[in-house]
Amino acid sequence: MDAVLVHVGTNNLARCFDAQAVLAEMGGLIRLIKRVNSEAHIVISGIIPRLKDLAVSDRAVKDYNKMLGRVCRDCNVMMIRCFNGFTCGKQPNGVKEWLFCKDGLHLSARGDFILGQIFRVQFSDLNVLKRRVVMDREAACRQSRDESFGYKKVTL
Repeated sequence: MDAVLVHVGTNNLARCFDAQAVLAEMGGLIRLIKRVNSEAHIVISGIIPRLKDLAVSDRAVKDYNKMLGRVCRDCNVMMIRCFNGFTCGKQPNGVKEWLFCKDGLHLSARGDFILGQIFRVQFSDLNVLKRRVVMDREAACRQSRDESFGYKKVTL
């Protein structure tokens, strides 16, 4: 059985972010994947924190992830909640800063590793996968992350 992992970035949070429009696009993407391969197991990754502008983006990210969970339930697909893998109550701002690059937006090598581990745990729990495919709409996705975790990057 094929699997499709959709992980989107947070670039639009810095601009005019319309959560409803993004969620509608996500629903459309899920329906498209189901039309292309009705047997594929679809997994949607929630958005991770943005260290860069945490004071502004934290609520938007949490609200979006909550709404995304509803979309996933309605579309009968699995959602991976990655947010907590990057947070810790012991940090002053609640975010594990060492998991991010200096720009506060992209993941460091350690952050890439953590995200990969989160994905691996979820996929191993499925116990039905023979091949993993990543559909990544985030423009800043690094090829090294894809290669190091065995994912194939598909650009939409």
